[in-house]
Order: sequence, then structure tokens, then C-alpha cells
Amino acid sequence: LKFKKILNKSKKKKRSAIINGNYQVSYSHCNKNSIKTNAPNKFIWDILKRWIETKPVKEKWLVPEYRVFHILKNPATHQIDFTLR
Repeated sequence: LKFKKILNKSKKKKRSAIINGNYQVSYSHCNKNSIKTNAPNKFIWDILKRWIETKPVKEKWLVPEYRVFHILKNPATHQIDFTLR
């Protein structure tokens, strides 16, 4: 499972989640699929966790051999709001 693939879907919603978390975000001029933000890494991982909760991954990825298993085993600690802004 590629995290880049997960994060690139619905970029507007993820961008909005960062803004709704009171952080700054902008698109990078170097790569159209990358963003710049002052949000801490923990917050970005929580966005990924909440996104996967709304769009579940296949069961085959939820085994200890894959990174997504280890990331999802700890619950998100931030409230994430995907409301578009």
C-alpha cells in the first residue's frame, strides 16, 4: 500500500483538514502532488488515520508485515475536520 496514493486522493479535503486544524498549508512549486505545512508530523499521520477510517483499506493490508498495520494500531489523538474550505 502506498501512502502517497492515499494522500494524493482528495487533496482538497486533506488540505482543508490541515487548515481546519489551524495550521498553514500551501502547494509546493516543485511537485504538484506535494504540500508545505507547519502542521506537526503527528497531525499529518492522524489525518491519514482518519482518512482510512472513512475509506477503509482492504483486509490484506492489515497484517504486521505492512506499515499501515503499525500506523493504524495506535488511535488518532487529534480531531480531524475534512470540511472543505
